[in-house]
Amino acid sequence: MMAYPLLKHPMRFCLRGGSVAFFLFAAFLFPAPQSGATTYYINTAGDDSNNGLTTNSAWRTPARASRMSFSAGDEILFAAGETFDGKISLDSGDRGTASNPITVSSYGEGRAIISSGTDNGFYAYNSAGIIVSNINFIGAGAGAGNKDGVAFYCDLPGDVKLASVVVENVEVSGFGNSGLSIGSWNNLAGFRDVRIANVVAHDNLHMGIFTWAQVPDAHQNIYIGHCVSSNNFGNPLSSGNTGNGIVLGDVSGGTIERCVAHDNGKNNLTTWEGPVGIWTYDSRNVVIQFNESYSNHTAGSTDGGGFDLDIGVRNSIMQYNYSHDNDGAGYLLCSVGVNDGNIVRYNISQNDGRKNGYSAIQSWGNVSNAEIHNNTVFVSQNAGGPRALYLGSGTSNTRIRNNIFYTTGGARIVDVASGQTTLFFQGNCYYAGGSAFNIRWKSSSYSTFDAWRLSSGQELINTTKTGLSTDPKLTAPGSGGVLNNADLLHTLKAYQLQTGSPMTEAGLKLDTLFAENPGTRDFYGTTLWQGSGADIGSYERPVAVSAPVVPVTQISSPTLLANGNMSFTVTGVAGTINVVQVSSDLVVWSALANIVNVTGTIQFTDTASKTGAPRFYRIQQL
Repeated sequence: MMAYPLLKHPMRFCLRGGSVAFFLFAAFLFPAPQSGATTYYINTAGDDSNNGLTTNSAWRTPARASRMSFSAGDEILFAAGETFDGKISLDSGDRGTASNPITVSSYGEGRAIISSGTDNGFYAYNSAGIIVSNINFIGAGAGAGNKDGVAFYCDLPGDVKLASVVVENVEVSGFGNSGLSIGSWNNLAGFRDVRIANVVAHDNLHMGIFTWAQVPDAHQNIYIGHCVSSNNFGNPLSSGNTGNGIVLGDVSGGTIERCVAHDNGKNNLTTWEGPVGIWTYDSRNVVIQFNESYSNHTAGSTDGGGFDLDIGVRNSIMQYNYSHDNDGAGYLLCSVGVNDGNIVRYNISQNDGRKNGYSAIQSWGNVSNAEIHNNTVFVSQNAGGPRALYLGSGTSNTRIRNNIFYTTGGARIVDVASGQTTLFFQGNCYYAGGSAFNIRWKSSSYSTFDAWRLSSGQELINTTKTGLSTDPKLTAPGSGGVLNNADLLHTLKAYQLQTGSPMTEAGLKLDTLFAENPGTRDFYGTTLWQGSGADIGSYERPVAVSAPVVPVTQISSPTLLANGNMSFTVTGVAGTINVVQVSSDLVVWSALANIVNVTGTIQFTDTASKTGAPRFYRIQQL
């Protein structure tokens, strides 16, 4: 077996201070073992001289399984609740398929533990069609060795893409490199159709979850969902960035969603690049959405941020994320090479940029054709000198629209360095809560919104003034707190608009005015647009719409029962709640009852219809 590089540092070049394609991934269904496949068992009461075919004739060690050649559909099962010393290894002779994979998992209740010391816990070389699930991998500690907990590596010639890797319901900790690594090194050789779900990667040295390759776009269709990456502190001796949470490198088509990254990077000492909670580099068509990234740090002067679309990233999106309390930028666009056609929308940032002058939203380097819209930013001042928005040198043709930039304590609202070209600020709210208004535009500072607009020529559409500087009336800015569960993002009420907020209907409809695709929803799941105009910020305030009243005139011929009651049948929509209303004059209506239409037909009897006065009926669907 050839050794593979211990780590390809994801290159990041951020200096101090400064039609998108979507990827949809169908969920894997774990297939049942195929006819002719074999299940092998390993438990601590076993013996490696056994055949491994039953729990009573089980093998004892991972080393015995590693010496075996496996076929598509085979299962390698470790006894749950037991700890096994050693490493599981598969190679090119052990290869399954998407429909007939080789499965490495546990049997019984709970998970087995693989304790591999300073070596890999699981290593697959030039192999795929593999599921690794329901096992915990434990190393000797982040300072011991230089291996990954779970690693897949390909160096086959001919730009081969090995298909189908699933790592699910796995915990991996205490390794000297990454918790989970998907890597390759032979031009465009790589993996495709990879699913990483419900993985917890913590207390590893370099990073939690990582994909990498020799060249950009080598891997295809990579999905990471419902994972947690934390306390991966970084290597103070490394010359490259370490201490990252989740990193997609060299990917064509990828998704990171419903993940949490926190408390990573605190030991990274590099001065020209640093760690980030969740990010991607040298990739295209990546969507980072519905994640929380918080309390990520750096010991150096660079990064320690929440989210990042970095060098070589094209046509990618950061949306519906919550970033807070990070040393570095909440949302970063950065590159010395190409960073083009990317979107940052409907995100929330609370108190990012705690260190080194970083900002909630920041760009630096050759960033072009970016859209930054409908984000909500709250920044309170601290010794780190944070800003709500910073655009560093090299940013071009970038549109900043419908954002709320809210600062307190004198933190700068917007800071734009010299050297930018073709910037469009339109429809944003700039608010300095309890302190002086402060925008720096290139070499000049401005203490009022009107003075900045007049001098910069921003916040105009032709000659029509846009944007405003007023309290956005957020529900509870600064009190978002820690969720630590990305399925609870919709409960983040602190950044919704109060009733009567001046942000409501004050924004720009991007699709109508600029032919830009704003997406289909806001941070909270509300459909766009709710009213005649867009709302500013990440919250599109729902507009109450009355359900149409459906007159009941020919639903069926009302039947006068022998007891004087009136009965009739209504055909409607199954599963809806309906209110039956009555009137004597077709002007004033009164509710009689709420009825659930279970089957699509409602049978209703009016027990008060004996009065002899005219009675008219109608149904309103609620």
